[in-house]
Amino acid sequence: MKILPPTQSQLSPPSLHRRLSACVLLALAPLLAHASGGDEDSYNRFAPDNFVSQPELGRYAAGTLGIVGNGYWRVYLFMAYRALHNQPIGAAAPEALGIAGWGTALLQDRMYSHDGVDAWLQARQPYADAAITTLDPWRAVGPKDSFQSYLNCPKDAFDNATQTLEARKKSDGAQWLKTWVKNQDVVFSQCAGGNATVLAPLPDAAPAWLKADYAYQSAAALFYKQDFITARKLFQAIAADSKSPWQRIAPYLAARSLIRQAELNESAGSPAYISNLQTARNELRTIAGKYAPAQGMLARLEIRLNPEQRLPELGKKLANASFNPPSGQTAQDLSDYLSLLDRFENADSTLWSRFDPMTLWILTMQQRSPAMPASAGKPSAEDIKHAASVAEAYTQAQSRWQKEKSPEWLIAALSSAPLGKAAPDLMKAADSLPADSPAYQSARYYTSRHLQAQKQDAAVWRSSAPEIKGNDKTLASSVNLWRALALPVAPKRSDFIAALWRHPVDQSESYVKSYAIEARKNAAAKPNDAAAAAEADAAQRRWLEVSSDGLDDDGFAALNNALPLSEWMMLAQDANTPKVWKTRLAESIWMRGLVLGDYASVDQVSATIAQDKKTTANLWQRYQQARTPADKENAALIIWANSPELQPEVANWQNFGDWCARPATTPTSLSYLNSDEQQRARRESQQIAKAGGGVNYFGDKLLSYAKKNPADADVPKALYFLIQRTRGACSSNASRVSKAAYQLLKSQHPNEPWAQKAKYWY
Repeated sequence: MKILPPTQSQLSPPSLHRRLSACVLLALAPLLAHASGGDEDSYNRFAPDNFVSQPELGRYAAGTLGIVGNGYWRVYLFMAYRALHNQPIGAAAPEALGIAGWGTALLQDRMYSHDGVDAWLQARQPYADAAITTLDPWRAVGPKDSFQSYLNCPKDAFDNATQTLEARKKSDGAQWLKTWVKNQDVVFSQCAGGNATVLAPLPDAAPAWLKADYAYQSAAALFYKQDFITARKLFQAIAADSKSPWQRIAPYLAARSLIRQAELNESAGSPAYISNLQTARNELRTIAGKYAPAQGMLARLEIRLNPEQRLPELGKKLANASFNPPSGQTAQDLSDYLSLLDRFENADSTLWSRFDPMTLWILTMQQRSPAMPASAGKPSAEDIKHAASVAEAYTQAQSRWQKEKSPEWLIAALSSAPLGKAAPDLMKAADSLPADSPAYQSARYYTSRHLQAQKQDAAVWRSSAPEIKGNDKTLASSVNLWRALALPVAPKRSDFIAALWRHPVDQSESYVKSYAIEARKNAAAKPNDAAAAAEADAAQRRWLEVSSDGLDDDGFAALNNALPLSEWMMLAQDANTPKVWKTRLAESIWMRGLVLGDYASVDQVSATIAQDKKTTANLWQRYQQARTPADKENAALIIWANSPELQPEVANWQNFGDWCARPATTPTSLSYLNSDEQQRARRESQQIAKAGGGVNYFGDKLLSYAKKNPADADVPKALYFLIQRTRGACSSNASRVSKAAYQLLKSQHPNEPWAQKAKYWY
């Protein structure tokens, strides 16, 4: 397992780190940390649980916080703390720092960047005996821990090798360059732990520059091989060689060898660990004035040797540092601070008194109740410990607010309190905040969550009703959170619809667009393949759904479980329903109507659906021309077999294939529905669940019709697609139906192209 952060968000273009740091062949060993906090990370394009989306990040950093999530990664809580103290870091700071995902570009580059591999592989090619297409920079921590790995060869290593090769081209001809590249290949073979550890020996006639590089490459190979003691001796020898071009960097790398020896081969806190780090610190101090990277490493050594002292020092410094623009040292301090916070994620309360105010607030904010309820049965020791930490955090936050009456501790107390159990004085204080306070949205939102838990629906609606409209001074993600809070308590249909639709604030689901493009290419290459065409249509629609206003999980649950079919009809016709969703809702209405026997609703939406159906246009026309209930059902069976995109429920990712039945669940109570409508919704949901899935419900009906109507020209194709629908189907009778459809197609229509195309049953 590679030691990775909780997310793999792309870094911002050119970062402060790339402008400021020196390139050295052997870069820093990463702190094995994620600099985030909170492992219950999940993705939500309407209101990200852990981060502020890039389109909103500038406004957030400038002080428009909206609702500060208690699941936010620490860099976003850091920005919130500054804003709550009227010291926002500024709209330009996130780009300068390269803030994306869980940290800063400096921190992410130091820990995970190896972008220089491709450039190095291309640069070596003209002088190499053989091509290398890939190079793994990760290495197992050690023989006793082969499951975890660390970035052994970061970006700077490859960049410097590429730059050195370019410089050596000016020194000599291709003969010696080939030897240099061959030896550098040995060096980089150790990144992942290769077998080739011996550099090619040099003849006496080798030029001086190559001999000097040979000594350096030998030390580097041993460093990457994890033979840090021998590597250190070689680096010390280079440091003593006044003629070596590597003399300046060698003392730094000799100290780095000690640090890696401590990190990877010694137990943290052991005498050997501390001794190695202290010796390295003393050596770095002697060169820090002449070699800038040594200064940065000294700061990180303090993190290792004196973390309890260094954390509050950095916290106090960063709470007031200027970020307009951020200096290189400030960027380094923030990177170190975020890394160091990981060590105190579950700090004992006895340490809290040593923390600075900002650090204490960040760690308190992240002690939240689990996103999911604990499983039934006896709680684990970890559950008990976490519950105790959450309770302690609430006590700490409430106590701090009582003393300081500060907005940041008001938010922390409200967000950490057990739902429905916030102290009345906290909720009263939230209501008293002025609208221009950076804490206003957060305090009112968390108060409303407590009111919701107390089933004070009218109060929740009064708080959320003004917020669900949004304006140019609010963040869309916060509006979406308010809409989620308002959805079940909306008193009228129009209010429910206003709360239902959410505007996406993060467009990182670019893979959905790529999938739509590939599906369209596949369909174009198979002009007679109805399944490929249907898949392309569904993929294109999915991309349109992702990039337009849509439904969050609570919206899907409300539609599928809590709305009667009559309300689906009203929603599909409403002017506020996004266009891309009107067809999808109509399709689900059509399917639900078939299962429920409501052909009036089915007829009402058929024309709307048929407009977009090119490959099955004749089948929809057949349905619209049907006059009797029996003819309509038979036409609908043929349509269903040819249309895998048709589902009676809407979901975040539409199932493409068999409709999978779900057990009936207790529906969310929607305030705007009367008791009769709620009961009808419950009955309909149970009836759809009882149907048991697409093949379960429609399969036998289609087989029966096909047996009785062999002359129907649409039957062979329908039977073929019925067989395809059973492949991987989640219906209990899928295998039986598949075999029966296959046998019927082969026996009743042996000369039809669809029968010849069918090779298997599933």
